[in-house]
Amino acid sequence: MSTITINSDIYQKAERYAKLNNINLSHLIEKFLMKLQTPSAKDNAALALPDHLEKLAGCLSDVSDDDDEKLNHLLEKYK
Repeated sequence: MSTITINSDIYQKAERYAKLNNINLSHLIEKFLMKLQTPSAKDNAALALPDHLEKLAGCLSDVSDDDDEKLNHLLEKYK
């Protein structure tokens, strides 16, 4: 078991929330931390590109135009 330090105001509010919802505060915190570790399938689906866009990934990787400062800036920025 590990110990963490939490702002007392935040702790008191969390404790009240847990009591109002009949939840053990430790269990509530553990569930929250577990959600941070494992993204849900819904989260992954929201981040995934549609298939027709996924096929385009990398198609402009060799594009450059020495005269186009904005293009070169964006290419550098998003490498």
